[in-house]
Amino acid sequence: MRLMPTQIIIPKPRSDYADVPRAMGGLMSEGGTAMRRFGYVCAATLLCVAGAAWAQTPPATAPSEPSSRPTGAEKAKAEEPLPARLNVGDKAPALSIEKWVQGGEIKGFEKDHFYVVEFWATWCPPCLKSIPHLSELQKQYKDKGLSVVGVTSQDENGNTLEAVQEMIKTQGEKMSYTVAWDKGRATGRAYMEAARQGGIPTAFVVDRDGTIAWIGHPLEMDEPLEQILAGKFDRKAFAAKFAKQQDQVEIEMTLQKDLEPLDELIQGHKVDEAIKLVDGLFAKRPQAAEQLAMIKFQILLMIARDQKKAFEWAAEAEKHLTSSQTMNEIAWVILDFKDAPGRDLDLAMRLAEKASKLDPEDPGVLDTLARAYFEKKEPAKAFETQKKAIELARKAKLEDENIDELTARLKQYEEAAKK
Repeated sequence: MRLMPTQIIIPKPRSDYADVPRAMGGLMSEGGTAMRRFGYVCAATLLCVAGAAWAQTPPATAPSEPSSRPTGAEKAKAEEPLPARLNVGDKAPALSIEKWVQGGEIKGFEKDHFYVVEFWATWCPPCLKSIPHLSELQKQYKDKGLSVVGVTSQDENGNTLEAVQEMIKTQGEKMSYTVAWDKGRATGRAYMEAARQGGIPTAFVVDRDGTIAWIGHPLEMDEPLEQILAGKFDRKAFAAKFAKQQDQVEIEMTLQKDLEPLDELIQGHKVDEAIKLVDGLFAKRPQAAEQLAMIKFQILLMIARDQKKAFEWAAEAEKHLTSSQTMNEIAWVILDFKDAPGRDLDLAMRLAEKASKLDPEDPGVLDTLARAYFEKKEPAKAFETQKKAIELARKAKLEDENIDELTARLKQYEEAAKK
């Protein structure tokens, strides 16, 4: 499975972290977190041309997002220097809070206590789905010294102090942890921007020694939190993995200014000039070759609507691909365009296999691999791989409609294998 088929993506300008929900597309869990994520969002003008919309919480169809084009204020923020990077293993920044809306004040991170600092907003559906779960964790681990605090602040999407107070009242016992109103976004900047996190909800687990032990979606926190509380979490391994994600975010940030003219070129359907712009950046930004390769692929496929050239470019760009997400996306597109000229099933299979080796626990990646086996006339392998994909999807608590979609393909592969 893949992102929405008509979505053009470019690196997102750094703006207000609360304006970007975490869930960007693909297979969705019950909390709205995507099993595969790209660090991109759509530019508004690209959406108009491609006839797409990027999703706030898109399982299958996507509602419109409030203003994906940065405002003047957001552009000004994007030009501000980033704070020093906050890494896993660093001391947790102090909480700078204007008002403790619910629960007692946390004056500092006490030794031998644990904390979950979660960033959220009232308008964010994945955030709202995380609220009962955070309350359960607070109740479950209270005796082990855990304190959960949800931090939020004013934004341009209607997240006001009054809205937060009303949310607490509406949620009642479902929201039984500390809630804090940020002081001039100081806490968000110290955590979210410093950790290069662009979307909410995001949770930071603070260990007994006051250091950051884990960062991620709160619905993906159960296992690491349990291990952290037991003193068994492999922080070093997680820190290395997370640092690579941060590196990618910083690469995308460097691309943003370079790609500013792309909006106008795409809007004017100046495909050759758009391709020329992207091609020129390969030498200038070699560290961003994978992102540039994907952007060029999408321009050829969705703006130029030249499937043959898009697939030819995909084969040429294979050498630039290092992430399972990008490999999976391109493989699925090839598999999905059954009658397209230049359709390269061998390339789709190679990419699907590489992606599955990099990310063997991702149900969406395995779903793509199963599809590749099926298209290559190996239905037995497709069936076995799809069974594993469904198992992982259920473990990850994907939305029912995603499970149904995976199951429908499983039946198709099973019937083919019997023939």
